[in-house]
Amino acid sequence: MNRLRAIFPTFIYLYHLWSRRLTGGGKLLTLALLFCTCSFFYSTQMMGELVASILGLLIVVAIASRLFRPRLAARVMHGAALRVGTPAELLLEVRNQSRFPASDVDLEALPRLREWKAGESTVRIDRLEGLALAEATLAVIPEQRGELTPPSIQVTSTYPFHLVKTFASQPVDGMVLVYPASARLDGSLLAEVAARRQSDEAAGNFLVGDSDDYLGNRDYVPGSPARRFDYRSWARLGRPIVREYHQPQPLSITLVVDTFLSSEAGERRQVTPPADELATMEQALSIAAAVIDDTLETSLAIDRLVIGTTVVQSPVDGERLPADLMLEALAHAVAEATPLKHQGLERATSGSRLLVVVMTRWDETRQAWLEKWESDGYDVLGMVIQRSAAKSSRPSTRATAALQELPLPPSLVPIERDEQQVWKVANMPQNLPISSEFTTSPATRGSEVRR
Repeated sequence: MNRLRAIFPTFIYLYHLWSRRLTGGGKLLTLALLFCTCSFFYSTQMMGELVASILGLLIVVAIASRLFRPRLAARVMHGAALRVGTPAELLLEVRNQSRFPASDVDLEALPRLREWKAGESTVRIDRLEGLALAEATLAVIPEQRGELTPPSIQVTSTYPFHLVKTFASQPVDGMVLVYPASARLDGSLLAEVAARRQSDEAAGNFLVGDSDDYLGNRDYVPGSPARRFDYRSWARLGRPIVREYHQPQPLSITLVVDTFLSSEAGERRQVTPPADELATMEQALSIAAAVIDDTLETSLAIDRLVIGTTVVQSPVDGERLPADLMLEALAHAVAEATPLKHQGLERATSGSRLLVVVMTRWDETRQAWLEKWESDGYDVLGMVIQRSAAKSSRPSTRATAALQELPLPPSLVPIERDEQQVWKVANMPQNLPISSEFTTSPATRGSEVRR
């Protein structure tokens, strides 16, 4: 029994050595060595010399492969941010740290649990001189949002005899920013808002003249842009006259993302949020990313983003926030313990005409938010993530039972919770701020907003 225990790991090691370490030529040479060894016991002295020669050749190959093993260093070069679940390529700067040239080198990303998946392709470097630099693209699939450490790379080489493979794992320096995945959102939601805005403008405009967007005439100011001159008035008055037209401006909206935990989880002050609530928050961030992507194709413009207690606001009222700035804020979003009262969100959303709100649940706190916004005259487009009726028929907690008692208003759009999607950030540590203040983005001008 003890012999079997010793033989089995040895067999596994030899199989691993045969399948991964030897190339096609190395396998043929090993088979020749085994054949010569078996024939040695039935042959003359010449066969013994042949065995010794092949064995010596294998030893020389192993030493040479070890000596010429590539010693590389890699770092991430600055590039575009990635999206969760989307295949992408990382641009790397590879440096040969040895004075010997590195030849026939293959680079491949090593998967990391809950953060990175390796792509299907590998990178081939035919030759890299000693102490030289080269650029390479690494195929990866990010599985977690945020600012992540790049995956390590596996360096494989068959130099110099192409008989034995050498492996080395090398970490990659730098950081990579990963945006949340963009959920599949019904594009008609924002399209209806844009159409309603256009109809309101058509009903309330008092434009006169030869077209719907004509406002009137004014004196020309040198250096100012002019769409069209009124030459008849210019000839009559003796000075340049400009015909002024109405320029349609994008409708400014405020995007509010609910990242607050339930009351029960907030009271426990957990260091790591519950996995189910964290998954719901991740879905809310994906919906918010889809809203940001959709507004780029409509006449809507997001000039303020509220993520929990964090406010990202454009320095100029009505100016569109850059999409990459908003997506970066979503990438760094964390779960927060205590939901805000409506007074806090009222100050954060003051001055907005339209609110697009993504809620992680429907309870008394969120109901108070909606009632206050509607009473103040806000136009609210709300989306609530809910479990399907079949899966929520048996409430397991007091909070879930209370949620079932509150009917969903017709002004809100229910979105079924994605139970099948496995969110890879369940083990990501989350900070639970207990402060009673809003935090503002560094790009935001103005004072902080308190609850």
